[in-house]
Amino acid sequence: MGSRSKNGGALSLGPCWGVKQPSGEQALAKSLRMSHRITGVTRYHQLYTALSSSLMDGTVEPGRPLPSEPTLVKRYGISRTTVRRALARLEAEGRIDRRRGSGTFARGNGMKEQIHVRADRLLEDLRTIAERSTAKLLQYEHVETPPSIRRMVPDFDDRSLYIQRTRSMDGEPFVLAASHVPDYVAKRLTRRRLGNELVLLALYKLGIRPVSGEQVTTAVAADAFAARELKVPMGSPLLRIRRVIRDARGRPIEHQEYLYRPERYENHIRLDIGKMEDDARTLARNARRKRSGRQRG
Repeated sequence: MGSRSKNGGALSLGPCWGVKQPSGEQALAKSLRMSHRITGVTRYHQLYTALSSSLMDGTVEPGRPLPSEPTLVKRYGISRTTVRRALARLEAEGRIDRRRGSGTFARGNGMKEQIHVRADRLLEDLRTIAERSTAKLLQYEHVETPPSIRRMVPDFDDRSLYIQRTRSMDGEPFVLAASHVPDYVAKRLTRRRLGNELVLLALYKLGIRPVSGEQVTTAVAADAFAARELKVPMGSPLLRIRRVIRDARGRPIEHQEYLYRPERYENHIRLDIGKMEDDARTLARNARRKRSGRQRG
């Protein structure tokens, strides 16, 4: 039941659904077999993530069968016990039906809600996250700003308020969030004013207006602490987002570091291709002028 692209070729979204397996999928299967040796991520969790993604993106539609246990064992080179653990978790989440003698089928309900964040409407999406999720405070104290932040943001205060929390939706944690707020800003923020709000929104309500920011997104493996708080196996892949938020005067007002469970988060970025082309032409003109000026000199 593999989907097909407009040009007739099979999409590369599911090696187990009867489509010819291209090299990228062969690499995925190999990585699953070697996961303990290379990444430390449990094979069960990697299989769970692969199946979860196929259920979430519609590769396997509601009511359609998943590959059989023997097929998954053979395709990924893992044990039947590992396969059953991954399927048991999906069943517990209400995302599949396992019918004795018939097989395993995708369900149309029970899918965990995803978090969607768009760069061009960050505050609006953050408000939605705050309304739909619950925060659990892990740490709230004034500390020396870590050297890693000072290197990244040289104009950040020497001391800052450190706030670490998890946020949960449907009773399941989806992000481990850490914020450093410079002391000159943090003196206006209290635990009571913070409440269940995201830190940036709490600052906004205090009249501290975010105007610009920078974001870096990477993937990391969950350490023991993150694994415990997010309820995932140690070594599981997490989406790491770091942001520096600045006010109208260019001063940093918050450093954020979020560790998201990747199946619960989507980041949307709008691209203005026309403006990118204009910028490229401007850079090319400036480069030509510089070369011309050096030649005349």
